[in-house]
Amino acid sequence: MNAKGLTMVLSGVSARLHMAFYETLVTNREIKQDELDGTRKLAVSAIAILRKAPSDKLEALVAKFDRELTSASHSFNSKGSDPLGTL
Repeated sequence: MNAKGLTMVLSGVSARLHMAFYETLVTNREIKQDELDGTRKLAVSAIAILRKAPSDKLEALVAKFDRELTSASHSFNSKGSDPLGTL
């Protein structure tokens, strides 16, 4: 993964957090609305920070944690995964 890939993956996670599934978790009282809202805001904030970061520093950081980032991305997006547990 590289810095652009990380930003793209986080953008996908951010979009996914707006799916009806997550609202259902709130409705079913499995999570609280403020928890969902906070996670959504945190995702948007992380993306904004990444976009403003110097690319050389971000690339170095992503390279250092590539294995962990890639693993977390695959875990979150894999079929049959537990996205709530992954978060």
